[in-house]
Order: sequence, then structure tokens, then C-alpha cells
Amino acid sequence: MTAPGAQIDEGHELVAAIDVAHTEVWGEAPERDVTRWFSDASALTRYGVPTVNYGTSTGLMDVELGENLEIDGLVKTAEVYARVAAEVCGLA
Repeated sequence: MTAPGAQIDEGHELVAAIDVAHTEVWGEAPERDVTRWFSDASALTRYGVPTVNYGTSTGLMDVELGENLEIDGLVKTAEVYARVAAEVCGLA
């Protein structure tokens, strides 16, 4: 099985909202990366839904602990999601 990649224009309002919210919460601009794993972004993009994969990362997975994240990173990521949703929905 193969899945087409997902792409969003760097100037899209969703990207801008994430950049602003991330900078407010984390105190620095978000980094950009190309995901090498599958997500629903491919299917959503095919149907015209603007899509971004965003969140904190484990980096390379620990062979003993598996996938694991710092609680602080999860909390900050949730705050960014909330701020972005409020902005995009016109509630900010």
C-alpha cells in the first residue's frame, strides 16, 4: 500500500495560526520537518481539507521505553491546538 504525501501552502492561514500560537506558548517559532510516517493527512488532503501534522515528538524512539513524551510537551501542544482552533474559528 502506498499513500500520497500531504502538503499545505506555507502561507495558509492554518500554518500562520500554528506559528503564532506555538511561539506564544513555547517562546520560539516551531521547527519544520517532513514526516516519514503515515497519518490521515494524506487522505484529508486528497479531499481538499487543509492539513498539518503538528505536535511534540519523541525524536528517535527509545528501545526500552518505546514511544514516550514529556507531560509538559503534551500540555503545551494541547494549548497550541486550543489557541489555533479559537483563532481559526474566529473566537480569539
